[in-house]
Amino acid sequence: MNDSEARAFVDRMNAELQPADAACGHAEWRLNTTGDADAEAEVAAARARWMRLLSNPADSTLVKRLLAEADDAARASLEPQLRRQLEILRSLFLENGFSSEEIERISSLEAETVSLFNTHRGNVNGRRVSENDIDAILKSSTDVAERRTAWEASKEVGSIVRENVIELVRLRNAAARRGGFDNFYAMQLAAQEIDEDRLFATLGRLADLTDEPFRAGKSVIDAHLSATQGVDVRDLQPWNYSDLFFQERPDTGDFDLDALFAGADIEALTLATYDGIGFDLRGIAARSDLYERDGKDQHAFCVNIGRAGDVRVLCNLRDTARWMETNLHEFGHAVYDVEVDPELPYLLRGPAHTSSTEAIAMLMGRLANSPEWLTEVRGIERSVAERIGGTLADQLRMHMLVFVRWCLVMTHFERDLYRDPERPDLDVLWWDYVERFQLLSRPEGRSAPDWAAKIHLALAPVYYHNYMIGEMMASQIQHRLDDVAGGIVNRPIAGAYLRDKMFRPGASERWDHTVERVTGEPLSVEYFARQFIHRSSATT
Repeated sequence: MNDSEARAFVDRMNAELQPADAACGHAEWRLNTTGDADAEAEVAAARARWMRLLSNPADSTLVKRLLAEADDAARASLEPQLRRQLEILRSLFLENGFSSEEIERISSLEAETVSLFNTHRGNVNGRRVSENDIDAILKSSTDVAERRTAWEASKEVGSIVRENVIELVRLRNAAARRGGFDNFYAMQLAAQEIDEDRLFATLGRLADLTDEPFRAGKSVIDAHLSATQGVDVRDLQPWNYSDLFFQERPDTGDFDLDALFAGADIEALTLATYDGIGFDLRGIAARSDLYERDGKDQHAFCVNIGRAGDVRVLCNLRDTARWMETNLHEFGHAVYDVEVDPELPYLLRGPAHTSSTEAIAMLMGRLANSPEWLTEVRGIERSVAERIGGTLADQLRMHMLVFVRWCLVMTHFERDLYRDPERPDLDVLWWDYVERFQLLSRPEGRSAPDWAAKIHLALAPVYYHNYMIGEMMASQIQHRLDDVAGGIVNRPIAGAYLRDKMFRPGASERWDHTVERVTGEPLSVEYFARQFIHRSSATT
């Protein structure tokens, strides 16, 4: 086929989408950093403009026709980068097949929900508290009543946003069904080029592989929590754990990693880490918003505004191991964004896939547990790092087991949520999955939409599986970097390898092809299992 029609269409979409994306980025940054009520309307308008560009039925039909013609063996095939842009556009049109009325309502609801999450502060004994405050209570308090109050405060926002989330699910499902899908969950996986059956088969394998070691590790955790909080191990409740959703491994008294970061400059350590592999990220840090304050988003994210190199990170740093890991993680997203070839067209000027950028972020975040990084970047004595190295490795392995089980809760619950958002037992279903995968006891008599307190279900729909794929990918990339560079810490060869092989090509090829090209083989669960599951059955 003559590619002139395809080229003209792709050029037009690049020209229209880039400024619309930039407008969304600026508006969302303002809303997330200020909580300004005026910014809510700005976000809604910018999101609506973006969605309208990708909901034009004529353009959607044109994309499908151009790709169908390219697949016709009797016609000449498209140039690879041109074809890839059409494939990306096909996914974008699939994700945004909403009516004008749906677009206005979804963009408004999403902006309102962002504000509700950003401005809400829980109540603990008459005191407004941030998530960092609640984390601190759950990390250190031995007063079970205080812990319960803090945990319940963290869930208050769930009741506030529940109806918004349900309405968003309904609206998303309506568009997906018009597009021929059973629901939005199935449609999103198709748009992400992920096979649902294969994904859940992989998750099932991870569930089986982690069951025994997770149970063994959790029994050690539970024994420690029982002893330190004076609660019979059979009576432990979710608030006895140190994380709001049991996403992370609680301290078991073997070694408190936080002690290594007390008084540390988390920002400076992050920049030094990336300096060591050949990336100067000070410009990104200068544009970022890294410290907590009232009205600001309490979580963390990275944004590349308009994919034009204006990369920024939002964090709420404190001098803890959690925020060290998080900042390394977010700047992993940032380095991927900023190192994509700037000459690529807008549609290709981003990571190969959500899971690809998560892989780099997770790979870098893990360094906070590395004795080599603690010695060479944090600056602790080598003898200390060597003494605690085995303990840190065990802690990281248990953290990964905990995280896998949490991912299983999120993925299974969200799939069921989109299959039937009207079912009356969603609150019960959430705890069914928590009990099944995390082995936590549901609080007796509790009836509340605790699931809605997890921001991803409202504002990052059908996303969580990408964290798990990213963890698998990170282990496979780590294995490759060990071969080609001898590791990561202070190894510019590792940075150059990632820049040339993974970052610069951007989204020029399918994500699974990128994995195979970067690591030399298709994505597999084996490297993650070898690193964190098989070795952990006899450890905590």
